[in-house]
Amino acid sequence: MRCMVHVPKKMSEMLKEFTVFSERLEHFILSFSAKTNPVNVTFDSNILRWSKKPHLGDFSVAAAVVARLKIKDNTAFTAALLQESRHWPLPIDSCILTDQGGLGFKLHRPSVFKKVLSAVLTESDNYGRFAAMEVDAEAPAGVGIVSGRLPRVETGTAAEDKQDLTLSQLRGLLLTEHLSALLETAGFQVSHLTPTTCSSDILDCFGIKAFQSSKSGATSSKESVKETKERLVRSASCCKFRTSGPGDLTSSGPRSSEDDPSSPNPAEINLDLRGFIVEEKLPLGKSGYDKNLQRVKVVLQDGSPSPVLAQCCLIEEGLNHTYPLPSRLIHVASQGACFQQQRVAFTWQLCSNRPTPGTICQYHLTHGPVATRRAESKEKKDVSAAELLRIREAQTREASVLKYGEEVQGEGWEQLIRRLTIAGLKFEMLGKQCGHMLKLELSNSRNSSTWPDSRDGVFVMYNYARLCTLFSHFDEEVTKGTYPSLPDIASLNFSLLREDQEWGLLFNYILQYPVMLSGCVADLLQTKGPHINIHTHRVCSFLVSLCRDLSSYYSHTHVLGEPRPHLIAVMFARLHLLKGVQQVLKNGLSLLNIQPLTQM
Repeated sequence: MRCMVHVPKKMSEMLKEFTVFSERLEHFILSFSAKTNPVNVTFDSNILRWSKKPHLGDFSVAAAVVARLKIKDNTAFTAALLQESRHWPLPIDSCILTDQGGLGFKLHRPSVFKKVLSAVLTESDNYGRFAAMEVDAEAPAGVGIVSGRLPRVETGTAAEDKQDLTLSQLRGLLLTEHLSALLETAGFQVSHLTPTTCSSDILDCFGIKAFQSSKSGATSSKESVKETKERLVRSASCCKFRTSGPGDLTSSGPRSSEDDPSSPNPAEINLDLRGFIVEEKLPLGKSGYDKNLQRVKVVLQDGSPSPVLAQCCLIEEGLNHTYPLPSRLIHVASQGACFQQQRVAFTWQLCSNRPTPGTICQYHLTHGPVATRRAESKEKKDVSAAELLRIREAQTREASVLKYGEEVQGEGWEQLIRRLTIAGLKFEMLGKQCGHMLKLELSNSRNSSTWPDSRDGVFVMYNYARLCTLFSHFDEEVTKGTYPSLPDIASLNFSLLREDQEWGLLFNYILQYPVMLSGCVADLLQTKGPHINIHTHRVCSFLVSLCRDLSSYYSHTHVLGEPRPHLIAVMFARLHLLKGVQQVLKNGLSLLNIQPLTQM
């Protein structure tokens, strides 16, 4: 894994220090090589990597890279590096030349423990969050999100979709919600340009609120919507890519009354999207736009806007309530609706009469379908979101009864089971790469190959509650006078934390949490193609991996020991480490809109 990350200027403090450290270490390596190597060596990518073998160092440089750099005098290199790194954000303790010829760098662990845990304590719920971005060329002011084929209320109407929410729709809604949280954490101002509504109680269960197109929740009047539609139709009628028949482009000259959208029976209007794509030299195919994009109907024969233009109207109305205007639009749609959403994106670009619609970059984030199955049956059956919730809730209740027996009854338990079920389903829906098909196992089999992924969410909730219980017990003992109060981090001796698992919790998770978050949305700042790759699955994977290592550490480490002076010092250091872990878990769960449990 590369160490360097592409991030905006106003990054979180810990990520900033880590980035500075990585840049300085890599610069030092290349500069030292230039002094001893007559041949100027360049690399297309970063040479520094996270080390997968802690005994060889925390960071490493591959043997092939070291060979090209011709760093042979490791003694001189190490002496110069230790002298240079004394004032770096993360000081280096040692450097070794591995048997394979690579370089390994170990950080000065006590200093890093203190610096990272102090940052977590200071930033608290904002740990990992970027500062809000300003409007400039490198830091986009905001991102508008356009949702395709989701439960939606047309502006000015009160009708709601009475159909059951499908699993694909639920995945799209959860993905949109999580995407918004990731972008806001990265410092973007997020606006939902196609507001959705909770069309069923199931969305209330998941805590999904109506997406508003503005922070103030302003909505458009019927007159405003009508005016916007008429304006888009007029723009389409004058568009140079309007087609008047089955094949030919209409000239952009004067229109007849038959083509006038303000007339009682305006003519049908179509736009030639393929002509626009060819003129703009836009890519087609796997990494570009759909090859089947040809013409799109904008106005029907009766003069009413087509569904494509209706969604363009929603985008326009959303932008009317958004300030500052976003520099990027992300269209979120299922694979089945991606083609239609590309037509919407092009139609809006051609019909919007905003001064610079072409300067707002548009991207497409596509999520795969959702399939269900039962291990004991080959029969495939469509399951609604409400039915899936009932199935998973019954499985969670059954597991609770097996563990706690007859205690599992009453309103308190029902609320607990519901919260665990919702958390589990969110991990299940968001824990896979969004572009892949999501396969849900409905059976309750204990076979590892069919074990539902919803257990991951329950596992994370359990570990968070475990930490809350630990600190509750500690506070009780402090009240009784068994232990003194937890001292400040600055007064602690973190050299007492000698276990590799303790260092792993800090280095692999607490330190890397801001790095992981920046990597989730880095593609938004780098991509040039129409398809964007937001790593929405990483937060779930990160939290599950963290809890596995935490559970392993906690199972063999007695944190609250006897109140002896030499044991209390270690206990305090461990408690501050676990407070850092607890904060990372809390912040990560908040990105999934999950309120953690304090006890189970």
